[in-house]
Amino acid sequence: MSQAFLSGVAEHLPKLDEVRKKERREQGHPKLLRWALLKNRPLSSLTLSS
Repeated sequence: MSQAFLSGVAEHLPKLDEVRKKERREQGHPKLLRWALLKNRPLSSLTLSS
């Protein structure tokens, strides 16, 4: 990403990472959801406890 974009995001959205983490905790997605999406694994193989 360009330096201009990164500095603009840092200036206007300084707590974006905290917001992302808070939403992740509140929505209760399976722990391995990110890896399932990245590796194209079927979501039916995941449970909330995995």
